[in-house]
This record gives sequence, structure tokens and C-alpha cells, in this order.
Amino acid sequence: MKGLEYTKNQNQLDISTTTSTPSPSHSVVVVGRPLGISFDQNENLLIADPVKGLLRLNKNTNLLEILTGQFNGTQKLTFVNDVVCAKDGMIYFSDSTTLGPILDRSGDWNTYIPSIYTCLSGLPAGKFLSYNPKTKETKVLIEKIAFSNGVTMDQDGNSVFICETANLRVLRYWINGVNAGKSQIFIDNLPGYPDGIRMGDDGMGNVIGLRSTTPTAADL
Repeated sequence: MKGLEYTKNQNQLDISTTTSTPSPSHSVVVVGRPLGISFDQNENLLIADPVKGLLRLNKNTNLLEILTGQFNGTQKLTFVNDVVCAKDGMIYFSDSTTLGPILDRSGDWNTYIPSIYTCLSGLPAGKFLSYNPKTKETKVLIEKIAFSNGVTMDQDGNSVFICETANLRVLRYWINGVNAGKSQIFIDNLPGYPDGIRMGDDGMGNVIGLRSTTPTAADL
């Protein structure tokens, strides 16, 4: 968003103006444990929060709203990880595992332990979902993903890429065109564990963040 800078810091978002007029300012919004952030079509900040769910921060008022914390009416989202918004306003996001973050002794939400446990076990409990701001419906699009992680749109806005961390691959879900509603393996057998994914600056390819080391029980 123009003129604003967002920094994720444990259980809060630090918001600072990047312009000198009328005067620089700084504020803090307390959330659960922000992981992924993106913007909707109105430049409001979308926050993937594994503790509270899918959140939206109003760009004008700094009011924080929980868009959704459940699916299928009653089932709780336990590890919302990343989020992206399509041009039509539809929001797509990942929910990585049924193991939620752990509140540690320092009062911070630990997302590392459930992440490592899920990847070690190969537990296919992750999901890829959509949220419709108009109808407020949360819909599961893909399930049984072995730790669904980073998400991003393709350059044309016709599909979404989803990192499947434990299986070392990237999935593709079509939202428009003749393949709409279908999914496929986009990249398989990656040389590391895919984490975040974003469209490159040239708009022609994806940049994938990889964890190069294999997690072990000692990481728990």
C-alpha cells in the first residue's frame, strides 16, 4: 500500500508511514501470529493468522476484522498460513495442518513445532480454500495436502500456485477458463522444502523459497 510499511513481529503488525507529510506515524495492531500478508482489491491488508484465522485490516481505520475462522459451518481453521486475492475480490488461502500453534512460556505462539511434526509425519491434513467477501462463504477447494504453505496467483489471474511443503512440490489450482475447479501438480521433486512463493518482479515466473535441510526429530 502506498505510504505505509508493514512489518510482521511475533504477535503484532508494526505499521509505519513511509512519507514525511503531513507527519510520520507508527501504530501497532495485535494479532495472533501473522504469517502471510497480501492486499485485497481495495488495498486493505489481508493477514493469514494461524491463531485467529483469516483477517483483514482496514487501510483507513486500522480496524482488524476476522473474515473467517472456520469452514463447512463448524470446523475450525487451525493453521492459516498464506493468502492472496484475485482481481475479482475472491480470497484464496492455505490452512497447513490440523495441529495448531503452541503458546510457549514466553507468551509467543510457536508455529515451528507443529510445522516440523506435520512434515516429518507426512500428515496430509492441509487444505487450500477460498473466501468470498460478498457471501462470506469459506469453501475447501483442495484437501489432504501434506502441509499447504505459500500461495500466489499466476500473472494472468487464472490460477493459484500452492506450495505442498512435505511432498517437495507445488500444486496449481485453476480458478478461470476451461480447467476452472481442477488442480494439478505444477512442479514435483524440488531440491528442498517449498515455503513461500511469489510472482517474480518481471511477472513471468515464480520465486519459491526453499528450506534446504531435512527436518529431524531433534528439531521438535
